[in-house]
Amino acid sequence: MIFSAIRKSNVFARWLDATHSWQRSKFDRALSSNNHKGGSTIYALSSGPNSFTGEDTVEFQIHGGPAVLTSLMSALSKLKFRLAEPGEFTRRSFYNNKLDLTEIEGLADLIHAETEQQRRQALLQADGSLSELYNNWRRALSHSLAHLEAHIDFSEEENIEGDVLEKCHQNLKDLAQKIEDHLADGRRGEILRSGVRTVILGKPNVGKSSLLNNLVQRNAAIVTSVAGTTRDIIELTSNISGYPVILADTAGLSKNSEDFIEKEGIRRARLHAEKADFIILVADAAEFQKSGKSFEEYLREYVESLELGAILGGGKLRKNYVVVMNKTDLLDEEVKTVFRGDNVVAISCEMKEGFQDLVNCMTKSFSEICGNPSRENPTISQTRHRTHLINCLDHINNYFEMNSKDNHDAVIEAEQIRRAMRELGKITGHMAPRDIFHARAKRVFPSFFQRGL
Repeated sequence: MIFSAIRKSNVFARWLDATHSWQRSKFDRALSSNNHKGGSTIYALSSGPNSFTGEDTVEFQIHGGPAVLTSLMSALSKLKFRLAEPGEFTRRSFYNNKLDLTEIEGLADLIHAETEQQRRQALLQADGSLSELYNNWRRALSHSLAHLEAHIDFSEEENIEGDVLEKCHQNLKDLAQKIEDHLADGRRGEILRSGVRTVILGKPNVGKSSLLNNLVQRNAAIVTSVAGTTRDIIELTSNISGYPVILADTAGLSKNSEDFIEKEGIRRARLHAEKADFIILVADAAEFQKSGKSFEEYLREYVESLELGAILGGGKLRKNYVVVMNKTDLLDEEVKTVFRGDNVVAISCEMKEGFQDLVNCMTKSFSEICGNPSRENPTISQTRHRTHLINCLDHINNYFEMNSKDNHDAVIEAEQIRRAMRELGKITGHMAPRDIFHARAKRVFPSFFQRGL
């Protein structure tokens, strides 16, 4: 249990001596006089500004049990302490410049991280990797803006360098390129934060639901020998080699279905596939053996029969996919050697064979989709970051567009750079007025307001 109060408040002054150490005996007597006798209690003081909130903070380490906790809370309330409001500790750390919004978002993501890769990304952000990057960019814009305003005010004086505008323009162009490169990340950070949307597609009765059950290691979907058992989308989360995955089992794709419900399931499956980050295409290996065709020819005709031409490009499947040939337990041994190549895996759901090869293949693809978070190359993890960065880049481009025109107004151009700075400030919260922070914080990191951190 942790309590924090504004420094030099009357409550804390009662128990803080000149060196800010706790006068434990006085505090013990104060609690005892208010009927709290919970056994041994340890107090740990963190003096501001080195605490989480930047204020004097005391931590109580007490015996477990609701009765002891209730007794302590009752005694503290009589000493004019109160429970923290939802999000109050985090809000105070923000007000005291201990954390900015990106670091707070990283801390919230760290609390909710379910996989190792999510934890790594959240920890980097909570440690200030994004904050450092955006603050550096903001300082670069501030430096350029200072030169522009100096040129506006003192351009006729000799103490202004003649090439100041050229240097300023080059710096702004370099920064615009850095922002463009940062934005062109394939949404890696956002995908890692929310999970890789993975869709399992294929004809009816090829083993899609069995594959789902094996990947999540439980009987989540009904499996029968009747084609078309799965009608709706079944979504489950899984942790595959540290990557968060949202697996979706879908209805079997068929051209000839006359069943209205099955048709609706097929329509939803196609829509889901269009929005997927990764596709698992399941086929029946025994059916391939009966066809007598080459594997490349069979795969091409199989995809066309499912009307999934959108995932075909130049005769090859798109990058983020894996072809799973199921029912290899029904094949002749020599046929199994055909299924060799990138993004092709042979498995048997019945015999539970080949799944390690499938996991290895998926892990390789997920590492490309989600990237490898590092302090040197932090990734965008929130949609709002991307929105503000796009706005920032637009203002810089507007500056160059205005500057290229005849009779341009340098004052109006400088305002575009000021607005670009403001957009970066909105990401970290440095431009947010204190009176609107609470309302914004509920949208930025609602988990803190639910947990009361």
